[in-house]
Amino acid sequence: MVDKIASILEEYGLDEKEIKIYASLVEKGELNAYALAKITGIHRSTAYAVIERLSSRGFISKIQKGEKTFYSAIEVSKIISKIKEKESLLLSLIPELEKIKEEGISRARVFESKESQKQFSFNLFNQISSGNIKELYILSGGPSKNEEDLTSKMFMERLLKELKKQKSSKKIEYKGIWNEKFKGSNPSGDLLELLIKI
Repeated sequence: MVDKIASILEEYGLDEKEIKIYASLVEKGELNAYALAKITGIHRSTAYAVIERLSSRGFISKIQKGEKTFYSAIEVSKIISKIKEKESLLLSLIPELEKIKEEGISRARVFESKESQKQFSFNLFNQISSGNIKELYILSGGPSKNEEDLTSKMFMERLLKELKKQKSSKKIEYKGIWNEKFKGSNPSGDLLELLIKI
């Protein structure tokens, strides 16, 4: 259970010390910095820095009792609520950012990491689903045999299904060039065949 909590919080972006302090506050309730440092084995000056980071990220709250400051863990449901509020703010920026993008000189982009490619793919799918893209051209050598590219394969399959759906309702026109040797191959099977025929 503890390992699962730690791995999820780590995936979210907390480091080892942040996880220790947050988990200790969940378990023990209100604690001051001295007690947190003692329980977690983190040096007191470091504990203060970690507490500040957790506080600024909305994971813990400060409680003043006289001259002493105590800290308590904020419930995950409340953290999620705050994240959703921030997400709504960011979503409201999308139209404005799209305008800035369209006004830019270059329409070409270079992706230097898998994460930037994933983000682009996610945005592309959302734009197609919402009907913002009227025309699309796909050029690909076909699916990679590399096991790490499973996400890319899954995305391509999902994208092609969405394109087929949008085309049938005449919301988009698209053309694809694919290496014919992948015709009828997994994971996309008939979808790859469909692309080759277009």
